[in-house]
Amino acid sequence: MSETIILGGQEFTLAPFTFEQLKTAMTLFDAAAKPLAEGGFEASRAIIELALTGQITPEALSALSVRLDEVIGAVRRIGLVSGLLMEVPRGKPGGEPEAAGASIGTPYMPQSPQTPDGAGPISED
Repeated sequence: MSETIILGGQEFTLAPFTFEQLKTAMTLFDAAAKPLAEGGFEASRAIIELALTGQITPEALSALSVRLDEVIGAVRRIGLVSGLLMEVPRGKPGGEPEAAGASIGTPYMPQSPQTPDGAGPISED
């Protein structure tokens, strides 16, 4: 099963990034996590353009009629497929959903090893 995104009513297939594309995307995801902040939408567009290389020209991508939720969803799916984002269960204890906001997701950040009791990071001394 291949992963896809839909933008402007068109379906696009997502393929793994090349090393160079992944490096570029890594620099863009912090800004794209807040698409309404300065530079956020441009970063989101750049990530989508990277992911759709060979499927649509930058000019044709710019001409698509899209909604903000499509852009956010596309960048989130690209992040999950590429490993730049991780799936985090949403909601508060007791089943109350968290307030939805215009954000992409949680960037994947490897954790440092913890002591068995969870008290803190393991020292490498």
